[in-house]
Amino acid sequence: MTNSKTVDISLEYHGPDVDDGTMLIEDVVPALQGFSNAYSKIVATKNLPYQHKIKITGLSKNSFDIALKVWETLGNNADQLQAVAIMTGGAIAVVKIIFGIIDLIKHTKNKPSKNKPGGNNIVVVINSEGVEKEFPLEVFNGFIDKTISCDLEKLVYPLEDGKINSLDFTARLDSKTITTSITGQEKEYFIGNTEEIAKTEQATLQGEFLSIHLHTNKGRFILSSGRQVTYQLPENNPDRFYPFVIQKGRLMKIKCVVHLDSNLDTTKVDILDVEPMQQSILESN
Repeated sequence: MTNSKTVDISLEYHGPDVDDGTMLIEDVVPALQGFSNAYSKIVATKNLPYQHKIKITGLSKNSFDIALKVWETLGNNADQLQAVAIMTGGAIAVVKIIFGIIDLIKHTKNKPSKNKPGGNNIVVVINSEGVEKEFPLEVFNGFIDKTISCDLEKLVYPLEDGKINSLDFTARLDSKTITTSITGQEKEYFIGNTEEIAKTEQATLQGEFLSIHLHTNKGRFILSSGRQVTYQLPENNPDRFYPFVIQKGRLMKIKCVVHLDSNLDTTKVDILDVEPMQQSILESN
């Protein structure tokens, strides 16, 4: 007999740009990949004895609410009472760790922090403002190891004050419900925490410029695959690239140094040269 359990998970984006229940596909796909990857990594670290599948089960109006179900299945030979205990504890525990890492990042605000033992596998984290908060050891270790940092970045990519203001997470298993959230103002705490494991000498990529911050000469670039990454213009004469950067909706070929995360996904590109192309991968605004 196969034993299974499901967890209902909601990822709900709020703001004027999603109040009609729609959202840009280039934002949705990375967000879903981010949650799925984060869940899979935590399952792997806990060495749980069951398989899991994550599926989209519905979308809601009046915000952009993605309803997910996690199916967890234990093998046919498992004792039924033992199986229920394992899956009930494991299923919600995985999500608790993800939510806990989110809360810990919000607590430290991407600034240096201190910690001290709290007893019973609890770590007390003291942020830069001197505020103390307790976190389970598993959460603290995931935070320190940056296990899911690159995946959380994908979840916060769509957040922008005045457009998509917040992301609410809810997980339900039987009578248990846990929640957390990230606001547009908190987005910056989740950017730049990704552990870089490699970078290329030079590569050629295609995509479109989405934004630029003139005081840093950084911005967002969407690759032809739909993935959004951070770009950095060179320090030497960066203004020569401005005419290309402002052409939203125009497909560009860039020569760049590519930075890769632990998933071997591109997270950042250092631009060396830009060449306009004819087609566009996005509809120009």
